[in-house]
Amino acid sequence: MGRIVALALCALIFSIPVAKACAPGCENFKWSLAETQKRLKADDLPVARSGGTLEGGEAAAFVLALVAEDDVDFARPPERGRDKEDASIKGGVVRFTPARGGTYQVSLSGAAWIDLVQNGALVPSTDHTGSADCPGLRKSVRFSLEAAPVTLQVSASEMAQIRIAIEKVD
Repeated sequence: MGRIVALALCALIFSIPVAKACAPGCENFKWSLAETQKRLKADDLPVARSGGTLEGGEAAAFVLALVAEDDVDFARPPERGRDKEDASIKGGVVRFTPARGGTYQVSLSGAAWIDLVQNGALVPSTDHTGSADCPGLRKSVRFSLEAAPVTLQVSASEMAQIRIAIEKVD
């Protein structure tokens, strides 16, 4: 009987790291987003309206109220077109100015496309990561920005609002 219990305990102990390593969801991101996920889950995030401007310079977490994509005044056409023509597809824009140049990451709570526009041009992403299985955190995209005004464009969303975190990472 003692051997059976010992074998069962060994099996349990050795299976935990394997199960954790293979767990889907929040463990699958390329970089740690645990603090970002906490920030996005906060109950007291401010709500920004499409077309608004954020205050601050290096970090922000907020809820962006999205509108019908046809009603959004995008600074540049979204880099990725719509997957389907549908009046329920939503989007929004918000402006901010980084306090310093460097690498910033924009993280979203749900499925949507992100574009950043600076100096009249789309800013290419430098890296991205995502997981459809992580509650409250869908994707994070990194961009190299100057200390100059930026327009954050969200498009191709089916949600009425989306939680967004902007953070300087270098």
